[in-house]
Amino acid sequence: MKTRLVKLLTLLILLASYGEHGIAMANSLNSISTPPPGIGADPLSSVVAIYPTDNSKTFAQVVKEKVAEYKAGTLKDQNFPLPPAKDDNFRVIDGLTGNVLVSWLDLTTSDGKKFGANNDYISYFGDGWESGGAPQWNGDPNSGYLWVNHEYVSVASYPGGLVGVGNAPDGQQMTLAKHLQAIGTLPAGDLTSGDYWSQEVVDTFITEIKKQIGGSWTRIMKRDGKWVIDKNDPSNERL
Repeated sequence: MKTRLVKLLTLLILLASYGEHGIAMANSLNSISTPPPGIGADPLSSVVAIYPTDNSKTFAQVVKEKVAEYKAGTLKDQNFPLPPAKDDNFRVIDGLTGNVLVSWLDLTTSDGKKFGANNDYISYFGDGWESGGAPQWNGDPNSGYLWVNHEYVSVASYPGGLVGVGNAPDGQQMTLAKHLQAIGTLPAGDLTSGDYWSQEVVDTFITEIKKQIGGSWTRIMKRDGKWVIDKNDPSNERL
């Protein structure tokens, strides 16, 4: 059981909330290739997969080797331990690599449902996990399903940044507003103006905020050396 768990840890799914919490890992993967409409350069909370560059090693082996070298004074990797950082770049130590798996507002289902905001609890269910034992972090380490809790859509200032009649939102709520306006869910106009936020607009916006929380069940797999989602899997769901 212990060996199996270590092997499964070659896939380590971590939360990387770009900008929101400033969690930094390594190797400058700090943006997604195609941002959702209206987002621009706004940071988006994301799930990141981290795994060894050498497929013959487990995640735990890479870290243990670094610790032993550090202890012996033979460490050549200047990024171990990772120094503190305040930016939103994704960084990892030498010997590990990774990729952004999925970000807030990415399409994750064939019928157009989108990945939620601000991930909290995350669990991986490898294919075959039903055969016995605890379902989480069990089964095939190269393909399975990911469950993610989505907790909230934050503001930069509280309570002043919360949307309300006559009050424009800020932070992630403004990011969402820009996206909703770009896709036609919110009407044209100056999102930063209090006059824009009528009762009707606020009601529509709050309904959309509620859609960003809950949970995601998403098919993921390792393909061509990196982890990807399969948005066409019929089991994918947003709750």
